[in-house]
Amino acid sequence: RDGSPARVILITGATGFVGMSLVARLLERDGPDLVLPVRARDVREAEGRRAELLSRLYDEPPAAVQRLRVVPSDLLAPRIGLLALPGVRTVVHCAASVSFTQSLPDARHVNVGGTANVLDLCRTLPDFEHLVHVSTAYVAGRATGEFGEDDHDVGQAFRNTYEQSKWEAEQLVARSGLPACIVRPSI
Repeated sequence: RDGSPARVILITGATGFVGMSLVARLLERDGPDLVLPVRARDVREAEGRRAELLSRLYDEPPAAVQRLRVVPSDLLAPRIGLLALPGVRTVVHCAASVSFTQSLPDARHVNVGGTANVLDLCRTLPDFEHLVHVSTAYVAGRATGEFGEDDHDVGQAFRNTYEQSKWEAEQLVARSGLPACIVRPSI
């Protein structure tokens, strides 16, 4: 190392489908340490979530799992329960509620409120460089025709509260002023 802080990637939603896949891919490579904020009351419970994640990913965990650290947190709490973490340069925000049947206030609480808290966290990280916000291709809602990566508000209507709340979260990221990119995976 050259004396600068280690490169660290913080991944929210690491126990979900997209986050878990990302963790597995990053551990396949020689790369940065990974910090996973997980919903847990304390370190012991967080370590249990880590063990559960690893058992879902591997029959025999690779040595690279030593690069993975979990921290107890609550994405819906202001400051997410995390202190400024040295070395975190990239934040990948995968956490979301993917329920299509939630009420709009409940969907907003998780998907928009959680994103707002992640943006606030990014502003406190001393080594922060970039946010990757995982959204969904379905922010296109009922838009007709082509909906490109630079399209945001084309007057689309939404089929459900998931689509709408993810679209609203994108708007927060776009207006945040933080260096960020939005990715929109489909099913």
